[in-house]
Amino acid sequence: MPEMSTVVDTPLTTEDQAELLECERIIENGLKTFYEVGEALAAIRDKRLYRAEFATFEDYCQQMWQMSRSRAYRLIDASEVAHNLSPIGDIPINEAQARPLTELDPEAQRVVWEVVQQTAPAGKVTASHVKSVATVFKEVITTQAIDNGSGEQIKVSDVAKAAVVEETYERMKRQEAYIVEKLTRKGTGGK
Repeated sequence: MPEMSTVVDTPLTTEDQAELLECERIIENGLKTFYEVGEALAAIRDKRLYRAEFATFEDYCQQMWQMSRSRAYRLIDASEVAHNLSPIGDIPINEAQARPLTELDPEAQRVVWEVVQQTAPAGKVTASHVKSVATVFKEVITTQAIDNGSGEQIKVSDVAKAAVVEETYERMKRQEAYIVEKLTRKGTGGK
């Protein structure tokens, strides 16, 4: 995260404040554009709102917006990803970041996006990083194995079993500590 600079004590003029608000409005609208466009295209497609003037959704996109059918569907799919991720916080800032997630089910999208945010190089999410994490996720799911770093594959079930054993051991230790603490308090008259 970039370091916060100190606040300059020179107040903004009324014109500066107005310009700042306008610039921020443009930025906000720009950040929302890909998923808002995708949502609008989905509504037009799903409700066949193009039907009065165009025979097909593809004709509508091509003639009205000079947009190919595949581009329209990529925007629709990306908007669905953004909608799915919005409850967990930050969403992709552009369609290219959302695109690799479109091949995953909603739960997998959320898992991959959380990993992307945690592992983004220098904290900056890029489309190529999203694609890389999504590829690794799909490979792990397909092979049911994780590379141990030496090229050998470890079964996911073995990793899960080890995690369950470790968690069980930790819980038992916490429970033992709790019992010892209760007995100690009881022996000293404390509650």
